[in-house]
Amino acid sequence: SRSQYPMLPFELFRSRAFTGTNLTTLTIYFALGGATFLLVIELQTLQGYSPLAAGASLTPLTVLMLTLSPTAGRLSQKIGPRAPMTIGPVLTAVGFMLLSNIGRGSTYVHDVLPGVLVVGLGLAATVTPLTSTALSSVAPRHAGIASGVNTSESK
Repeated sequence: SRSQYPMLPFELFRSRAFTGTNLTTLTIYFALGGATFLLVIELQTLQGYSPLAAGASLTPLTVLMLTLSPTAGRLSQKIGPRAPMTIGPVLTAVGFMLLSNIGRGSTYVHDVLPGVLVVGLGLAATVTPLTSTALSSVAPRHAGIASGVNTSESK
């Protein structure tokens, strides 16, 4: 027999804000996963980094997201999520453009770190308002499901 309570009620996707923020989340994390994978491979092949060093080179990105997310959340509550969710992806794109200049002989501090920092700033500006918008766009009884949908896209 068919359950009266589906695991994922498709009615959630009637909300333009929920659908839009989840499509945005999916797009951002798809691009981020591909770009960071290629960056780590490039650092290993062109720069001779070990796999551990190449992965560790992205640590500032995580630190920025951890430290700036509360501030981004407060800012988006104050001014609304639209500006941070517009500026953040633009900053992230600029950061990846900076990283596209890495070549043989590039140094971490001069050529990699600036791009990683800009990507981190862009993600910090984007992720918290994006998640807040996804969760606030559904009825409180569906907040857990909305969080699960939004989180599963970032994996």
